[in-house]
Amino acid sequence: MSLALILIRENPESMGLKPLGWDKQASSPASALKDTSSEPGIMFKESLKTPTFYFTIAGLILMMIIPQAINPNLSPLLQSAGYSAMAAANVLSFSNMLQIPAKILLGVMFDKMKAYEVAISEGVIMVLAPLCCIACMAGSGSWILIPLVIAYAFNYSLINMALPATASSVFGRKDFTMFVSLGIFSMLFANTFAGSIVAGSYDRTGSYMQGVWAIIIIGVASTLLLLLATKLSRKWMVPKSSMADKADK
Repeated sequence: MSLALILIRENPESMGLKPLGWDKQASSPASALKDTSSEPGIMFKESLKTPTFYFTIAGLILMMIIPQAINPNLSPLLQSAGYSAMAAANVLSFSNMLQIPAKILLGVMFDKMKAYEVAISEGVIMVLAPLCCIACMAGSGSWILIPLVIAYAFNYSLINMALPATASSVFGRKDFTMFVSLGIFSMLFANTFAGSIVAGSYDRTGSYMQGVWAIIIIGVASTLLLLLATKLSRKWMVPKSSMADKADK
């Protein structure tokens, strides 16, 4: 512990380090530096006074429950539905490989989407993976494993991709780092109990069915909360140039 205290520094500057490209930025005129004050959005402290903040955090916590509820239970769920251990392992392996292109695709999609489109897309992704699990337990056959692999790859990718996309679309980029940090907290908080929702269903009933339906309901609730937050955020997500044009008219 004492050695760690000696090594830890409050910030990189205390060790003589500067961000990449600092020399070029420092030599640029102040007017050339990016000014976020003119961008649409809201500061973190101001957002605490709005219901949008709490709807968003609740929506993110619910969203993070779904992939983290499925992940530890997917293999036993598939085996309980009659699939072999090899098939269950292949589903996890292929879905993990597909997460790389899935994250890239989600990043491109979210960058081009409007705020409400981001929320709807997240909702569809949240619900598709557990619906595929329901189909597996209903005896749909081996073919359902293919859409399950794809849906789960996108579902688990939301852990990384949904936080910045939601923070940017609802709160803007004025205080982006603070909102993303809070989103990471929602992910860690959800992780403390998410797995027990599905596992607890099996302990009580001998089936994962009730637990999976529960996370589908959670996904719908998360989508509604994020759509409501998106609607309420429109008052500060309008560019100042648009507001000035309306005032002139």
